[in-house]
Amino acid sequence: MFDFISPEASPDWLFALLTKALASDPDSPHVVVCTDPRTDYLGITGPYPSALAAAVAAEEEERLRGADEEPLHYQVMPLMRPPSTRSDDR
Repeated sequence: MFDFISPEASPDWLFALLTKALASDPDSPHVVVCTDPRTDYLGITGPYPSALAAAVAAEEEERLRGADEEPLHYQVMPLMRPPSTRSDDR
């Protein structure tokens, strides 16, 4: 999992997002968790086929937001398989 808060005027935010995404397990499915620190809104999108695809989706969401809107907090997280309750699946 990695966090990223998109600053309003930083052109480097996508590079940081992609760098962190590729450092995780890049080929596993990932989701994007988006929160608004002012309203406590929480949204989850995905799953995306890879960390890179999820990071690109987060960037696209931020790009589509108006320039006058407050930045949101994005997290790209790997989608984990639920823990098994069967002993032979461990």
